[in-house]
Amino acid sequence: MTKKLPETVRVMGFTVAVSSPNEVLDAGSSFGSSNWDKQTMRIATDQTLERQQNSLIHELLHTASSSVLELSEQLTERQVKGVGVVLHQIFRDNPAVLEFLR
Repeated sequence: MTKKLPETVRVMGFTVAVSSPNEVLDAGSSFGSSNWDKQTMRIATDQTLERQQNSLIHELLHTASSSVLELSEQLTERQVKGVGVVLHQIFRDNPAVLEFLR
């Protein structure tokens, strides 16, 4: 089953554009990247659906952190990875949770 990334997501009242780059992302962000100042997010689509979903959640966490916290207070990469993996598992294994939140 092929699923399409959302074209935009809303974070803290702002619309963030989501794209899948044609070019290869740099090694430091091989699965995705986000830029709160530009309100953009890039998710590599040359990966499995599960990895794309995890990358989207990961970048959403970075974006949310950037939107409300000063640079020195933002979530670390380690924190984003840990929380992102857990949220991905919770949402995938418990679709009723997302339905309840709608």
